[in-house]
Amino acid sequence: MKTLIVFAHTFWKDSKVNRTLLESIKDIDSLKIHNLSTSYNDGKIDVDKELVLLKEADKIIFQFPLFWFSTPSLLKEWQDRVLSAILYSKKGLLKGKFFQVITTLGGAE
Repeated sequence: MKTLIVFAHTFWKDSKVNRTLLESIKDIDSLKIHNLSTSYNDGKIDVDKELVLLKEADKIIFQFPLFWFSTPSLLKEWQDRVLSAILYSKKGLLKGKFFQVITTLGGAE
């Protein structure tokens, strides 16, 4: 099973937990880590590229830190652009795929 992790973190350079999680799984052959924070530091999502990645995956995992009960802004932009493209022009692209969410929460006590 090919697994795609779609990851975003607004403060990627300062990440401790998420960076550690990704580091611990980076050598798994059937896994592709797609870090939106490094791929799109300009915030401009390449929808066609993203559709190819989703098409190739059997399992899709969204990993992100929880910010104000939501995803980081870059992941929200990804969801708006990529999922809308699927809804309007690529129906069925996600059929039969498995989805999972991994989220973290941090802050002062």
